[in-house]
Amino acid sequence: MATVKQRKSRTPRVVTLPKKSVDLHGDILHAMNDRNDAHRRGRFQVLGSISLIETVYGPLRFPSDGGRPSGITVGYALDAKNEPDPQKLVCLTEWNGVPDLFEALPDNCPDCLRECDICAGTGEKMCEGVGCGGEGTRPGPLVDCPGPGCMVESGTFRGDCRVCRGFGQVAQRVVCEMCQGLKVIRCSRCRGTGKYSTGIIGGQTDFLAGKCKTCNGKQSRVKMVTQPIEDHVNAMLPGPIMVAGPIRSIVVDLTVERLAEYGQAVQVFDSEPDGLGDMLFLLVNFSVTPVWPYLVFGILRERFDATALSRRRDFSDE
Repeated sequence: MATVKQRKSRTPRVVTLPKKSVDLHGDILHAMNDRNDAHRRGRFQVLGSISLIETVYGPLRFPSDGGRPSGITVGYALDAKNEPDPQKLVCLTEWNGVPDLFEALPDNCPDCLRECDICAGTGEKMCEGVGCGGEGTRPGPLVDCPGPGCMVESGTFRGDCRVCRGFGQVAQRVVCEMCQGLKVIRCSRCRGTGKYSTGIIGGQTDFLAGKCKTCNGKQSRVKMVTQPIEDHVNAMLPGPIMVAGPIRSIVVDLTVERLAEYGQAVQVFDSEPDGLGDMLFLLVNFSVTPVWPYLVFGILRERFDATALSRRRDFSDE
């Protein structure tokens, strides 16, 4: 099988394969039909929803929206023995494109403001500088004790001196650098505005009320950032079928059942070239309704950390 032509530059470029690439197209159709059959016949084990696809050109993120995943739901295809095949992922939901991302800005969200409970709406709070505590000064260099009959007067310390308590030196008070002697500083929670954004509808503090629709729970003004899928497109095949990749890794947010089995909330898959040199690719078939994605080729390696692996063993022993 010929390998899909890869770009060396990050500059987006769509490569239309010539008609003579019949073998490549045939292998792709076989892989797509194989996964279609597994899906239609219910021969799969649901794994979870993709939250990140990392191609050689960068990441594509699929964050949850109100607790609902925005990424493709995937599962393992079942082999002849009804065992999950870790080398064959089946896409179980349609392709809805790559979602825009919320990017937080430094300003408070205007639609979920609430009076700051740290500064009581004043925008200022007591200085938190070490040794200041709202006095405007802090302990500085040690100087000889000026107490009666002590170091300054007698040249020797007094064990019963009430000023230095027999130490012979006292810390000189200097102006606090944090508050510049003003005894108060700008409230860090509300950033001196007297109000802060809770990220919850109407400025409430009960998270059950739901995320603020304006800031999506970010607690600040946000702007939408587009993730251009074009930057990750490797080729366009007849159909049209979009080829995105090569894919280095994917992250799947596991279902509750898989979480109990694996002992971790996510599963990371790393992709390696298969016997024909192909990495994992994302195919999107625009010739069908709904538009359907496929993950084909490459060798998948499950990535485990030591803690998660031990948990998985614990679950398997029960």
